[in-house]
Amino acid sequence: MNSIFLLKVYTFPIALILALHSHSLFAQLPSSEKLNFVVIVTDDLSWEHLSINGCKYVNTPNIDRLAREGINFSNAFVSAPSCTPSRSAILAGRNGFELAQAASLWGYLPLKYQTYTELLEQNGYKIGGSGKGMGPGVLINRAEDPVGKIINQRSFSHTVNNSIVYSSIDYAENLNLFIQNNKNQPFCFWMGPHEPHRPFSTVLTNATRGNPESLSVPAYLPDHITVKKDFNDYLAEVEMIDKFVEKTLYMLEMNNLLDNTVIIFTSDNGMPFPRAKTHLYDSGTKVPLIIWRKGLNNAGKVNNQMVSLIDIAPTILDYANVEIPDSYSGKSLVKVIEENRKKVRKDVLMYTERHSWRKNDEVYVTRAIRNQKYLLIWNVKPERLPVDTNDGPTLNLIKNGKGGEYADIYNLSFALRPEVELYKIADDPEQMNNLSNVLKFKRKTDSLKRKLEKKLFLLGDPRVTGHEEIFLNAPYFGLIFQHNLLNYSDYLNKKEQYTQKHIIELLEKAYQMAGASEEFEGIKKQEGW
Repeated sequence: MNSIFLLKVYTFPIALILALHSHSLFAQLPSSEKLNFVVIVTDDLSWEHLSINGCKYVNTPNIDRLAREGINFSNAFVSAPSCTPSRSAILAGRNGFELAQAASLWGYLPLKYQTYTELLEQNGYKIGGSGKGMGPGVLINRAEDPVGKIINQRSFSHTVNNSIVYSSIDYAENLNLFIQNNKNQPFCFWMGPHEPHRPFSTVLTNATRGNPESLSVPAYLPDHITVKKDFNDYLAEVEMIDKFVEKTLYMLEMNNLLDNTVIIFTSDNGMPFPRAKTHLYDSGTKVPLIIWRKGLNNAGKVNNQMVSLIDIAPTILDYANVEIPDSYSGKSLVKVIEENRKKVRKDVLMYTERHSWRKNDEVYVTRAIRNQKYLLIWNVKPERLPVDTNDGPTLNLIKNGKGGEYADIYNLSFALRPEVELYKIADDPEQMNNLSNVLKFKRKTDSLKRKLEKKLFLLGDPRVTGHEEIFLNAPYFGLIFQHNLLNYSDYLNKKEQYTQKHIIELLEKAYQMAGASEEFEGIKKQEGW
């Protein structure tokens, strides 16, 4: 929830860092036979917005370094383009629609789904994190976030002309604090920057970037200065993430841990713009995935095979020599990384359930299958409007022009959609030309639709097995905070003060305020409350 923090800028001159830290702080740690893991999950970053991936409007030298020295996956996709379900799928190694209450935003991850973090902990690892963990959500039957204990003690601010232009959690400093408290033990640390989630900071942009007029924006957005400024603000936060990566590498190096640490860099979904985040087009689902380990034989390779972020959990467990649960749908990428071989999958599955609050009969539901050549989207409820997206200047511009200048662009994101959409990636990388009703593509459309339905059925997707009530009766805890019954920042900082019973009582009141008391009765029955 980026709104909790002020969004500004910093840099990390090595001399300054050395001046701030005594040598004893970075006492050399002995190498462990077990690998350590740092998993960096950014918030709303699309694949194409890194300089290593061809974006000429952004400068990300430290992320580029990870890609040059590691493996850069060019076809990595989220399970869902929405925070809670995407992060839950990463942690549990399963598609989000296989995770019941965690399938929607503001849900919770049931204990029965084993996360890679708890399996590592059972095998002698220390786990922890900083920033945004599995959320947004609340803890049900858990004492800590599934990523481990969240450490946000360290923060920083940077000033320009005596004015603060950036303040944030210092994720790398919190990693260092975690290391100092867990010396000589293998660890797995989740780093969850809140960037580049909205709201953006124009102050940050003015301090770090130039005039946005030269920027190009995607064809599904207006070519307008308002959008370019908004996009420029987004890119400023992408460059901020690169600074976090720079300091993270520095902390690992100063602790003598680079030789035996695997770094995974990715994002939970695409950029927070219309037709991107919350949508199943590549702009919302295709994200960076870079896996770095010192001394890789295939360092610098760009791997274009299809991978899903549910493959991260089994990959980590494989590297740690921990048995991968049979229940995982994800596949280990270790042989791909180490030997540049073994294709793990031909296609990936993606989906959406509830994102922003809607009553059950208004929730837009989608499923998709994506391979190297095609994207097929099944709009399960085509009679409903796909209205979910983040507020901001771009959205406001499109909404204001929906009946005139930007009617076509508005319809691309928010008008009713057909039951099936088909896109040929090579000819239409931004997926704007639906081929599902073109005669020459009918066979391809039908075959991909059958394949998608078969895969969903075999994986037990409640939407195709006749058990959609699992999603309909899943609690949406965001209503508590939406109706100001509790401040989310207060909850995160003092969650031990809020009992589960109290949270459930607040949820019931929130459903009453939303005029959805009947839906809450279904939740109580399903949850056994």
